[in-house]
Amino acid sequence: MLRIALALITAALCAGPATAGFTITEYTGPSTGHTVSTFAVGQSFTTATGGPWDHITFNFFASGGATTPVASGTLYLLDQEYLGRAIDLSTSTPGFLATGTATAAGVYAFDSGVTLQAQTQYFVYTSAAIGTNIAVTLPGDYGGGKAYNNQPNLNFASPFGGISDALFRVQGEVAGPPPVAAPEPASVTLGLLGAGGLFALRRRLRLTGSEQR
Repeated sequence: MLRIALALITAALCAGPATAGFTITEYTGPSTGHTVSTFAVGQSFTTATGGPWDHITFNFFASGGATTPVASGTLYLLDQEYLGRAIDLSTSTPGFLATGTATAAGVYAFDSGVTLQAQTQYFVYTSAAIGTNIAVTLPGDYGGGKAYNNQPNLNFASPFGGISDALFRVQGEVAGPPPVAAPEPASVTLGLLGAGGLFALRRRLRLTGSEQR
């Protein structure tokens, strides 16, 4: 019993708050239009200072504004611009870094080991039609990149001379070992109460043992 109680107290003391996703970069408009659902889409973006980051997610937003995240199919992450066809994207594409898979939450999730560096430009492209009208701004004022789109069997292009931007968000966690969290006041109180309880329990067991002799 003593061992079980001690294990429970230790677990409570060691538990720390969950790590929240950090917004690495985003463009939230306002939206002035949308791309059609039958187009494959892309966007270039530049990361913030700090980092590097892993556990990367990326999402577009449905038409109307930066409220409903959208992801469909597979998203290719590159470190250089791609002006070929969406249907030709592969792991052999020049500049290929990784692929992200759409989740039920409306984001593309990359393998946890995929890392983005600070103040670096990246490019993402869907390999098929997005299937949803996504929000864009024309003219856009995002300085870290631009939007791309076209039918999946045609070459990607940056419409209107590269002055449009898709609304998007990139999130992740700072790469590296997690910091050791200091015990919160509630945890310290729990530990003190638990230690007192263990002492009382041990003393009671000893007294009971003495009485039985």
